[in-house]
Amino acid sequence: MLQYLYLQANNIDDMNKTVIEEFLEYLLIERRFPKNTVVAYKNDLMQMQEFHDIRKNTFSNDWWRTLNPKKIETYKLHLRNKEYMTSTINRKISSMRTFFNFLNDRDLIKINPSENIQLDSFITKRAPEYLTLDEFRQILDVCSGDDPIHIRDKAMVGLLYSSGLRVSELVLLNIINISDKEGWIRVDGKGSKQRFVPVHKEAWGNLKLYLIESRPYLKNKFTGDSLFVNSRGKRMTRQGFWDVLKKMVRKSGLQKSVSPHMLRHTFATHLLQGGANLITVKELLGHSNINTTQIYTHLVDETVRDSFYKTVKGPGR
Repeated sequence: MLQYLYLQANNIDDMNKTVIEEFLEYLLIERRFPKNTVVAYKNDLMQMQEFHDIRKNTFSNDWWRTLNPKKIETYKLHLRNKEYMTSTINRKISSMRTFFNFLNDRDLIKINPSENIQLDSFITKRAPEYLTLDEFRQILDVCSGDDPIHIRDKAMVGLLYSSGLRVSELVLLNIINISDKEGWIRVDGKGSKQRFVPVHKEAWGNLKLYLIESRPYLKNKFTGDSLFVNSRGKRMTRQGFWDVLKKMVRKSGLQKSVSPHMLRHTFATHLLQGGANLITVKELLGHSNINTTQIYTHLVDETVRDSFYKTVKGPGR
């Protein structure tokens, strides 16, 4: 497992590799962070080290020992100049802070240099981008006929939209995750939390068609219990799904940049526009905190406003 986490950590000396490995193992085992989150922490640390080494024009054996608040603020400025989003910059600084707390607890450093570094304030919160129902239909309709790949792609994209799954949750689905109850699947979400989510009738039909017509054609000795597989019979990956979606969008002619996460936003948006409340959306999305779901509050406000205009008769109406 740890080998998977360090495939790209080729420029770290043995001592630093050991320290970082211990840190990531701590996140994975003691803090029970999901694998994808641990990989994000690793990437954030690698990026910080790269910035440090380029500025010094040398490779440092103890790069994390030489950091101070001024250098970290310089790194923040570098990230802003690279036009990283505020949320991304804050996450990278938070990753660094957690790492230094870990080092401090183990007496590898005396002072956490990131302790008093302030996170950037959000000036505005961008409303999540989403697709209209017609735009989503335009993408889905490029998959037609009885081609096994088209059947699979239509089932995957339709399931992601109709259930609001994260793409990581989609590709990790196994056959056993399909509930005996018609129109439901069991999802293993972040932090090993399980939830049951309903699947729209049309998407459920496309999923059943995939299981009957496409998966038996694609599977081989590598397939195992994987629900969605690639053309080589192996489990579909996040990058593989990304490629599938990009090809479908390009073929549809839709002039919009569409990501897997946009389909998740689209799911939540359409639910709220249809009258669902935030609590319901929170549970279906698998959010642990209602504050995360609050990004859709503007949609609730718009729905209430439109309902008001349609039902309330005031002066001049």
